[in-house]
Order: sequence, then structure tokens, then C-alpha cells
Amino acid sequence: MQQVKAVLVRVTDNLPAAVQAELRDYGATVDASFPDVDSAVSHYHGPPAERRLFVTELRGPEDVLGLGRLADAFPGNPIIAISPVADAATLLAVLRAGATQIVPAPMKPVEFRDALDRVTRQYDLRPSAGRVIAVSGVTEGCGATTLALNIAAEARRLGAEQAVLIELGGRVGRLAVMLGATPRYTTADLMGDMNAVDMAGLRKAVTPVQDGLSILPGPYQSIAPAAPSLQAVHRLLTLARRLANVVVLDMTCSFDETYFGTLKAVDDVILVAEQKVPSVHGLMLVRDALVSQGVHARQYYAINRYSADLPGATLGEIRTLLPDAHLYPIRTDGRGVMEAINLGKPLREVAPDSPVLHDLGRLLEGVAGGAISGPVAPHRDGWLRRSLGKLFAQ
Repeated sequence: MQQVKAVLVRVTDNLPAAVQAELRDYGATVDASFPDVDSAVSHYHGPPAERRLFVTELRGPEDVLGLGRLADAFPGNPIIAISPVADAATLLAVLRAGATQIVPAPMKPVEFRDALDRVTRQYDLRPSAGRVIAVSGVTEGCGATTLALNIAAEARRLGAEQAVLIELGGRVGRLAVMLGATPRYTTADLMGDMNAVDMAGLRKAVTPVQDGLSILPGPYQSIAPAAPSLQAVHRLLTLARRLANVVVLDMTCSFDETYFGTLKAVDDVILVAEQKVPSVHGLMLVRDALVSQGVHARQYYAINRYSADLPGATLGEIRTLLPDAHLYPIRTDGRGVMEAINLGKPLREVAPDSPVLHDLGRLLEGVAGGAISGPVAPHRDGWLRRSLGKLFAQ
């Protein structure tokens, strides 16, 4: 993905400040600004290999011709036109002149954000901001929240100065209780009106739990009335990318529109399973669902609480069922993990020599770009492949 760089053309009166504020919150940068189309065509020369997002204001039918000249001068670059939409004929003329998205004037911030979000997805652009890693358990009780917490706490291995952990998807949160924290706000407090939340508001909403790590947990003192809208989640992620170098999402696997839509907006997905047969089955189901739903984020598979001595699937069998998968066993350390949970602390503060931390380090190196593969345990009898392979036609 290329980062978002914008060029403002004929954005007048009070609009420049409003547009720049929205672009800044989105993680975009303003590369140049011109008073009219002729100036932009004559004087702007962006790198040929990089796209630019043009934002222009139309005040009347005569400006549609200028929009056409702008589109002709910079082919292949998206254009957001802020324009009064009086009738269908005007709308059609603006689109045919080359506008990628139209924002009705007077401009409402929420409508500009929607247009910006659609353009960046359509043209494979991204904010110049933090990385979002979604951690999702494929079955209940597989330890995904514990892994998400410790991945966020270990995020300095990705070079992060600041990390934020956000709990999404469940009607009742666990993170605040797990850490023994009294958070300032929860996701439920924000999701009701995310359009009213800006960077300053999100900065006040998160709760620091240690140096370089803040949290925004799910509701823990009441049951959330409903799942958040996908639009609200996208707005939260846009702001969170600006707040921290690494954003870790602890996500409940809900299989709904918001779940898949959120995963389409992240950079990396870590699916958490156990070596139990139902959990491996769930992992395969979720993997196939991500493919069918068009989720293109990089995927990693964490087999939590793994032990070669326990009955269940071996790594060799799981690798056979999931060929070419980025598979990472996370060894079991029940005592250390339980002590950390009871004390309300990340694992490193309680059991710095835990094998879980060693394995998470390898996972984080893989997420950061290292080509690391886990050891393959001896293949036993292939019974798992025979049973699950029938279900998935492998």
C-alpha cells in the first residue's frame, strides 16, 4: 500500500482548515495546495509512480470543466469533489468529468470521512500511521485475550514506542478485569457517537497501564446493548493508527459484517487456536471464511498452549491441513500465565523466562517480516488429517 498524500485545489473560505483537519485525523498528509486548477496543472509535478489524492471544491456548473482539466492532467489519481448536488444532471456531470467521490456542500465531516475511506480502499492507499494487528480466537476459551495483551506489551519488538490494545466484538469485556484496571472509558462509551470523537478525545479515553502501553477495553460493568457499527469501528481504527505505532485488536470471532469488515481494514490477522480437534476445525473454518469474504491482511496462526506430550493434533498434522500457513506454536505455561492474570500484569512482569514470551517473540518477528517457521513435531498417525480432511475436501 502507498501512503495517502493529498493535493488541495480551489478549496476556499473555511474549507481548508476543515479538510486538513480530517486528512490529518485520517493519517494523510497535504503535499500541496493551489488556488485554482490552472495553477495545479502548471506547477504540480508529483512522482509518476505514486498516486495523489486530489480534493477540489466546485461552486457551480462552470467549475465542472475545470474538474475535467484536472482529471485529464493527472490521470489515474483519485479526486474528491466537494460540490452542491442540485439534481441528478449535476451529479452525472461531476462524475463524468472525473470525480471519484462527491461530498455534498456544505461539507459534513462524516461524509468527507466516508468518501476518504472509500477512495483509499479503492486505490490501495493507507494512512501514514500505525500498524493494526487483529488477534482473534477461533473458539471460546483458547486464550486469545491473554495473547493479545502480551503481544501489545511486547510490541517494542516491532519498534513501537507506543502501543494501544483495544477490545472489540464482545458484549462483555474481559480485559479490564484481567488487568485489575479501572479504565477511563470503554469501547461502548465511544462507539455510540464515534463521529464526535477526535484525536484529543481518543487520547483522553485510553487508559495507560505501563510505559508505552494503553488500553481501551470493552464494557466490563454492564452488557453492551448492541454490536458497534462497522463505520464506527473504522473511525476508531483511523484515529488509533494516529495514536500509536502498533494497535492490537482483541476480537471476538463473531462471523458478522462488522467482524469481516474490520479485518479488511487491518494489516495483520493472528488467528488463535489450540491443538484440540474442535479448535483446529474452527481454525480451518475461519481461514476459509476470510478468503471467501475478501480479507487480504497477512495471516498468522498461533497454536496456543501447545505441548507435544498432550493428545490432539500435532504441528505436522496441522501444517498438512494448512499448507503454506505461517504457523506458530505457543508453548503451555499454565502457572506463569495464571499468576500474571491473578496479579493483573503482563506476563513479562511476572514470569520473564516464560516459554510463552519466547514463542511470542518468534511470532512478532514473523509479523515484522522475518521468515521464521516453527519446528515440526514428529508426525504420528495422520488421523486428524483423515477426519478433518473429509470436511474440507483435502
